[in-house]
Amino acid sequence: MSGKADNCKVDLVLGYTGSGKSTVGRMIAKLDGGKCIDTSTMIIRDYAEWMGGPEWWVRWTKRWRRAALLEWGQRWKTAEPAAWVEDAMMDGATVVPGIRTIIELDAACQYARRIVWVDRPGVDCGKTDGVTWEDAFKASRRAGVPFYTIHNGSVFGRWRKRLRAEVSRRLGDKA
Repeated sequence: MSGKADNCKVDLVLGYTGSGKSTVGRMIAKLDGGKCIDTSTMIIRDYAEWMGGPEWWVRWTKRWRRAALLEWGQRWKTAEPAAWVEDAMMDGATVVPGIRTIIELDAACQYARRIVWVDRPGVDCGKTDGVTWEDAFKASRRAGVPFYTIHNGSVFGRWRKRLRAEVSRRLGDKA
């Protein structure tokens, strides 16, 4: 890889499906004055380009295409496990939510500034989730990067304010 990503470090944001990884990622990027690009966005962009259709259409039909999008995203895993993070960095990302496997996480740790786990009550490990809190914590130790847990109560109304306050409190002075 060459270019902008060579000298950059990013925040890797992990958590189970529906925990709020992208929401927390955008909050961290705003707090740091950076840019958040999640792996779902990258997969959808790539898939839409392959299909010859607009991104909005793939996003709108995502729930019916979940299996196809999952398979599409996994095509990079074995050959280039850090490809999604590298591509996001080349697009200027400072925060990358959505690492799904331990192989991807270990490969992406070379670019990590810190690892953030998003915990949300009632959200448990799903069939597309290949990384647990413990896996993320251990990866941060192997890579020698700080590890943080953000507790996401919800994303509606006053809960979003509480989440924003949690992100700011936990990560604001670490930027």
